[in-house]
Amino acid sequence: MGLFEWKKKKVNEQKKEMQVGKYELGRTLGEGNFGKVKYAKNLDSGHSFAVKILEKTRIVDHRIIDQIKREIGTLKLLRHPNVVRLHEVIASKTKIYMVLEYVDGGELFERIALKGKLSEAAGRKMFQQLIDGVTYCHSKGVFHRDLKLENILVDQVGKIKVSDFGLSALPQHFRDDGLLHTTCGSPNYVAPEVIHNRGYDGATSDTWSCGVILYVILTGYLPFDDRNLAVLYQKIFKGNVNFPKGLKT
Repeated sequence: MGLFEWKKKKVNEQKKEMQVGKYELGRTLGEGNFGKVKYAKNLDSGHSFAVKILEKTRIVDHRIIDQIKREIGTLKLLRHPNVVRLHEVIASKTKIYMVLEYVDGGELFERIALKGKLSEAAGRKMFQQLIDGVTYCHSKGVFHRDLKLENILVDQVGKIKVSDFGLSALPQHFRDDGLLHTTCGSPNYVAPEVIHNRGYDGATSDTWSCGVILYVILTGYLPFDDRNLAVLYQKIFKGNVNFPKGLKT
């Protein structure tokens, strides 16, 4: 193979890597343990999307096949203005591509970290959207179980989208007692009954996490926080929250 042919082959390979079906992949929007999320443009319509690229080998190695299937299956059930929409799933020999709605403002966590707390008026508007989205999920039998600022996306006009349903539960995951029993979620946002490990109601635990999110939106910091996990859980059990002066309770 001559130098010209070799270079042409490399260019063709790079083009192939940058296109999946009718989607042209662009910059990386985020990275996780099992892959990355890239900006993409539909070559037919010109519309923007976010493509979650999952490496099959990593999924198998970390034994999260069921988690990925659950996330895809859950997102197929949901159609709501405040929930990220899954448009399609494309699979290759080595990767799974989840074509998702593109939200141009990033994570709510980033917004609070960079700009600080929101006013009560702005916080109320955002929280109402969050509750609308979560209530809709519950009406469909979907319980998120990992609601936190990092899993709430915000567009440029302040519209929020609930995302990342990898830990979500459906009615078939309930035991005979009508409760969920898998301990999951992010420590700072998790409800006390989840930590107790005696069974919990998915809707109630999601509601607790929404309350934590509201607190952070209005104050700029977490209501329960400690580097020591045991101490953190004790704070959550006690439920003692300090409200800053001027914050209506």
